[in-house]
Order: sequence, then C-alpha cells, then structure tokens
Amino acid sequence: MEKEKALGRVSAAISGLRDLNTILKIGLDTVLNIINGDIGGIMLLDQQTRTLHYQVYHNLSPKYAEEMQLNLGEGVAGKVAQNGKSKLVEDLKLESNVAHPSLISNEGLRAFVSVPLRAKGNVLGVMNVASHTPQRFSERDMLILESIGNQLGIAIEQANLYEQLKRSRERYRRLAQQILVAQEEERRRIARELHDETSQTISGLALNLQALIEMADMTGINNIEFKSGLKKVHSLAIQIGNEVNRLIADLRPSLLDTLGLIPAIRHYAETNLTPAGINISFRFDKGLNSFPQKMENGIFRIIQGSRQYPASLQSKKRQYKHTKTG
Repeated sequence: MEKEKALGRVSAAISGLRDLNTILKIGLDTVLNIINGDIGGIMLLDQQTRTLHYQVYHNLSPKYAEEMQLNLGEGVAGKVAQNGKSKLVEDLKLESNVAHPSLISNEGLRAFVSVPLRAKGNVLGVMNVASHTPQRFSERDMLILESIGNQLGIAIEQANLYEQLKRSRERYRRLAQQILVAQEEERRRIARELHDETSQTISGLALNLQALIEMADMTGINNIEFKSGLKKVHSLAIQIGNEVNRLIADLRPSLLDTLGLIPAIRHYAETNLTPAGINISFRFDKGLNSFPQKMENGIFRIIQGSRQYPASLQSKKRQYKHTKTG
C-alpha cells in the first residue's frame, strides 16, 4: 500500500509536464521526501557516447556532479545502467568497485542506492540516493525507488519524444519558411523578366499596330477588311498586355516593395475584389504600419487567395440552381 501511495504521489507531481529537467527535479524531490532522504541525483545515459552524467541533483556539490561521469559498467551506477539491476551499497568505503573514489570521499558519501530508469526495456539512466552514514537505506526504500524509477523512465521517454517532436516541428517551420522565401524570390524574378522583356515587347507591338492603323487612315487605304484586321490585332495586343501586367501584379505587386503592405492590400482589394461584387470594409491599426518582410509576404498571399472565393461561390450557385431545376 505504501508503494502505491508513493507511485501516486510521483505520478500526480509529474503528470502533464513536458520539460525534462522539471520532470526529473520534481521526481527526485518527491522520492527524497518519501524515503526521508537528503542526497540524490538522476544521471541520464547519453545514447551516442554511452556515458552517464548528472542531469539534476540535490545536496551534491557542483564539482562532484560535473566530474562524476561514468562509462557503462564503470562504478556502481555504471553497472546498474549496464545490467538494469538495482544495487544497494551499505558503505561505499567498503566497496571495491567504485569510480572516482577521491570524489566520493571528498563528498563524504557512505550508503548508496542506484536504480535503473527504464522504458520499454531500455535503460535511459539511473537514480542515485546517498547518505553520509552507512546502512542508511532499507529493502523497503529499494522497492519504492525501483517502482518510481520505472515510472520516471516512462516520463523521460515521453519527454524525449515530445522534445523530438518539437525539434521536428521547428525544422519543418524553418524548411517551410525557406521554401516561401525561395518562392517569393522566384516570383520576383519572373515578374521582373516579364516586365522588362515580355511586357515591353507587347507594349511596343501595340504602339506599332496603332501607328499602322493611323498610317492606313492617312494614306487613304480603303481596304476595310485589312483595317479591321489591324484593329483586332491591336486590341488583342492591348488585351495580352493587360493580362501580362495583371500576372506581374499577382506575382509580385510593386506596391508591396515600394509603399508596403497596407497600400498593396488596399489596391489589390479595390482592383480585384470590388469588381467581383465583394463589399470591402478596410480597417487597420495605425500602429501596425510595418511588419517584417516575410510576414508581409505571407499576409499578402493570404489576402490574394481570397480572389478564388467569388468563382467558387458562383460555381456553387450554378450547381444549386441546376439541382433545383432538375
């Protein structure tokens, strides 16, 4: 019953926590409180170097915690991490297999308990509890520590998984940001090329066609079919030029680079949404005149996406009308 109460206290203390150091510190403090201990620490196993190091500790000197790093199988805690079996040492001075004996002596440690922290059969670290007097801990303390060690092992695994997920999300966010930046750069490049080459060429074509039409009128050419064809080609050139200019504006509106986000949104709304029959109420906080460029790009692309809605709504209306008629 006492063991169940101890497990319940640890479970309640660390429930819902995600930060590894917070979990370990609360777990260690709760354990020491349950067994009336005053010295202890949790060592985690570095999966790459296969060494143990103190992550949190209580009433141990910083020098001891920093220098007490163990390989698997080294010292009492190293053997516990290696074979996954708890060990109770009544007096470290009488123990032959200790690591860094001078550190232990300077720290004044005598009785020592080390239990593995396991999750799914894997040892993730060890929890050590010590005292300055020999024969301090009992078999009861061992049972409680082993049970809590298993619980802390699961909590460590969950915290590690959460941290991996958080790092993955951060990598995804950075990757998505890099993709957006690359897309904006490509949009800007294409828009610049369209403006400098295609748009200028079409404008020149339209001007030449207009000049040919005027020349035909001045020279008295009465071929109606010929003059009508010129006017149609001229009108088509103007239409193509307008479409190219619209495409340039969609790719990278010049107002976004010159005047900023607010004028660009206002101009886009007036030229694209109002003609589509969308009533616009434009309001913004004057204190938000400036945003980082990446944020301005994202906000403008969201606004730009609203252009798809009118066509979508019209399609739904036609579909509804067809259903009613049928």
